[in-house]
Amino acid sequence: MAGFAALLLVLDAAGWGGSAYAGNGLPPALQATLWMVCVLTMTLGNVGAVLQRSAKRMLAYSSIAHSGYMLMAIVAGPSLGLPALLFYLLAYGVTNNAVFGALSGIERNGQEVEKVEDLAGLAKRHPGSAAWMAVGSASLMGMPPFLGFWAKLVLFIAVVRAGHTPLVVIAAVNSVVSVWYYLRLAGVPILSPSGAAAEGVVKVPSRWPRVAAMVFGVGVIVLPLFMNRLLAQAEGAGKAAMSSDSTRLFFRLSGTSPFTMRCARPSTIAVLPTPGSPIRTGLFLLRRCST
Repeated sequence: MAGFAALLLVLDAAGWGGSAYAGNGLPPALQATLWMVCVLTMTLGNVGAVLQRSAKRMLAYSSIAHSGYMLMAIVAGPSLGLPALLFYLLAYGVTNNAVFGALSGIERNGQEVEKVEDLAGLAKRHPGSAAWMAVGSASLMGMPPFLGFWAKLVLFIAVVRAGHTPLVVIAAVNSVVSVWYYLRLAGVPILSPSGAAAEGVVKVPSRWPRVAAMVFGVGVIVLPLFMNRLLAQAEGAGKAAMSSDSTRLFFRLSGTSPFTMRCARPSTIAVLPTPGSPIRTGLFLLRRCST
């Protein structure tokens, strides 16, 4: 979230959402660069995930692909793309936590379960973990009626309305590619017979990963019932953020505290620390300076 907030701030300094250029307000060269970054990110992420045998590495590569999908919202511009981006971030966060909670709730010989094949037959021994893993994988895949489907639909509609239909076609093809590895992650625990390695998979002593998987898994199923309300909140947040300057946009999205300082030259970019920020690790941010 903070990474996208910082990216929006930098793009806002370049004219994102302004009237200097058509569409999203960015110079044509920068818009073309974002276009290529979107395509490369989602494509390479999905190809990398297809080649993985490790469940967590597979999810790591898929997160790269989802970053590419979210960059599409930035290409669409603030009025259409920002509400879609916020809703997608919510859906992806809830869904990803469901899958990782299910994976973190099991172990083999005291170690994390690595290979997808080690999950074979999980539904017979630990049906709860297998169920929430399947629900989360289906949502990440974009299967209706889960939360991830609605997030992708809202995102794709926003990008089409912004006039970038070819980008949506490329994203749809990538979503089809992702079906392969998400079906593996959902199907192997339920449909595949147990092997020798899978027999050693047991629950971890702590129940909290399984509780997290259950809570977020239920969210994947239930939150679409409140989609209209969530979209209204996202649109309101987007309008409120874009009604302010670039510094306020960052603060609204990341929840940090502003640190006022005047620069010697106007319209320059400075890197400033934020004393009193909730992020105690020493957050640095970009903000537009004034004289």
